[in-house]
Amino acid sequence: MKAAFAQPGFTRLFAGLSTSMLGDSIMLLVLSIWVKTLTGSSAMAGFTFFFMCLPAIFAPLAGAWLDRVRRKPLLVWGNIGSAVAVMPLLLVRDAGDVWIIWTVAMFYGVSFVVLPAGLNGLLKELMPDDLLVEANSSLQTVKESYRLFGPLLGAALFAWTGGWLVALVDVATFLIAAAVI
Repeated sequence: MKAAFAQPGFTRLFAGLSTSMLGDSIMLLVLSIWVKTLTGSSAMAGFTFFFMCLPAIFAPLAGAWLDRVRRKPLLVWGNIGSAVAVMPLLLVRDAGDVWIIWTVAMFYGVSFVVLPAGLNGLLKELMPDDLLVEANSSLQTVKESYRLFGPLLGAALFAWTGGWLVALVDVATFLIAAAVI
């Protein structure tokens, strides 16, 4: 693992992405929990995941376009765009605002398509072939580790303070990632 971190730029990329991944894992279930809390409907809460997954249908088309853009600016602006996309959650007050959560969920899904595509391209540019597996495994280890406690932390934050704090934490992680990258 040390060899991957010795590559110029990888440590910063790793730090930025680790921060962003933490925010993603914290927010992962909160959108659905929020909808369930506002509406009392499990179906509407589940529908939130539909909106989050919908952009994946267009991933092949997006990938063809994303392969033609510079990766580092894509990751920076993708994280900034994701932060902006999450900010409307601060406006959610009652069941009439569920559409805001669903809109954010859809943009979150776009983020789940765009940012990994940019990352994969940047890693191929940044890392020699013999270190690519090491770099990917480092990032995947962090991502999967966050998935163990991130959703629980997000649910606890939501139960304690409501969705606004979770949204602010997520916005902050996207902005930190953009600045570090």
